[in-house]
Amino acid sequence: MKFAIDKITKKEIIFSILFFTCVIFGILLGFGTITSGLHMVDDHEFWRFNVYLDEGQNLKDMIVERLEGDMSWRFRPLYYPIRLIISAIFGTNLVLMSVLKGMETVFACVVVYFVARKLKCTPGYSVLTTFFVLAGSQSSIWWKLGPQELTCTWMFGLGILFLLIWRDNKKAIFNILSIIFVFISTLYKESYVALIPAVMLIYIYFDMDGKQVTWENFWIAVKNNLCSEIALGLIILFEAYMILFVVGAGNVSYISADDTTTLWFYIKMFLNNFRLHLRVGQQGFYVITLIIIFRKELKKLMLELKWQFLLACVMVLPQFILYAKSGLEERYVVPWIYGVAYFFCAVLSKSELIKGQKRRLFNIALAVLTAVNFLLVFYEAAYFTYRGKGISAMFDAVCEIATEDTKILSAYYPYDESETTCAIYLQSRGITSVYAYRDGIGTDWWRVGEGTTIEPEEADIILTYNFNDRHFVSEPDLDLSDYDITIFNTMRMAVRK
Repeated sequence: MKFAIDKITKKEIIFSILFFTCVIFGILLGFGTITSGLHMVDDHEFWRFNVYLDEGQNLKDMIVERLEGDMSWRFRPLYYPIRLIISAIFGTNLVLMSVLKGMETVFACVVVYFVARKLKCTPGYSVLTTFFVLAGSQSSIWWKLGPQELTCTWMFGLGILFLLIWRDNKKAIFNILSIIFVFISTLYKESYVALIPAVMLIYIYFDMDGKQVTWENFWIAVKNNLCSEIALGLIILFEAYMILFVVGAGNVSYISADDTTTLWFYIKMFLNNFRLHLRVGQQGFYVITLIIIFRKELKKLMLELKWQFLLACVMVLPQFILYAKSGLEERYVVPWIYGVAYFFCAVLSKSELIKGQKRRLFNIALAVLTAVNFLLVFYEAAYFTYRGKGISAMFDAVCEIATEDTKILSAYYPYDESETTCAIYLQSRGITSVYAYRDGIGTDWWRVGEGTTIEPEEADIILTYNFNDRHFVSEPDLDLSDYDITIFNTMRMAVRK
């Protein structure tokens, strides 16, 4: 089915929805992620929230309480209200939540697709741009119920889409909607505020299109878009103030807003992340391939596309700095991938300098990248299901043999969240003697509990990761010689003989 390059029809909208629905749900259902069950990270909160709701706590009070707690280390005021509302609606039904996540993935794909179309990409290149952004190791956001990146993708994407629509028709409502959705995305995940300078540049870029680049024209463009620039600038100032002076910039250990580190540290970590991604990342290989293909045209391309390249860099570089500590893999590929996809797919695909044999090689490179991205989607989906099925099987086995007096020791350190999941889930099934292993002793610490402790040798059942799990660091310093060991995919259960 062919669609016009410069015109979007209702037929294309319907077709895109059906196409992405088939692709996304074909993968989710085919690999079983929707029915993979409980996972050790994030999912425990649904059980925690429902315990509080069952005890009669008010949803509004829970939202306020959770916001106050979250503000001690993060600025994401929309995250927990939405998460608590979802929990109140769906309870602990992870299947329905996963279906909702799949629908959200489809919507994000459709939004990114039409952003590419409004950038004058053909339908084919728009599909490839979409998969550039959302397929790959970052595809974990399709099925994980905790990360904010998927929601932020369509929120920020709508902001850009409305901005592109406003460029064409100059109706103020679309400009207002653009700023609102960009702002909303930053309230859901704070790293999106680092994308606002790129949005501010887009206004200047639009206004100067076809004009000579001079300081005079630049300031004219600023004046023509002064209200929009001020609004976006105020958002940056507001969130910078909240993050730096209310929340505290150094409270998130894996984000590099740390007042104890030096400029040289950020430079080294940026270079290391860049090197790492070029070494193992499929996008890095793709970029290197394009440099080789266009080595003779490289100078002309960079001169022709220098401002688009600048815009891409303004999207990418702040994210490299923010995530210098955590690295740029898995879900942290988003949102820096937006800038890479914009330039190396959407922009290059329209360049008139790429023609003939070079165009064919460009298409092959992009197709290979997309194929590799989908291989990673398949791998990540299969692993997610494998992991989840093992967790569910392990907890079912524990519940089958445990009684009220059974002492269970969870030894998932240093992953506190996994131990919280273990405690909350088992207690929701009536097993209350659950202890977390810390510094040679088991502690009842979820919701403070009784504050009781046990010696490791008192445990009737010990739960740990095994080496098949990505979170496996090392064997806990526990003597399991008196226990029967059962492996559940990436989980391990040791039962006293």
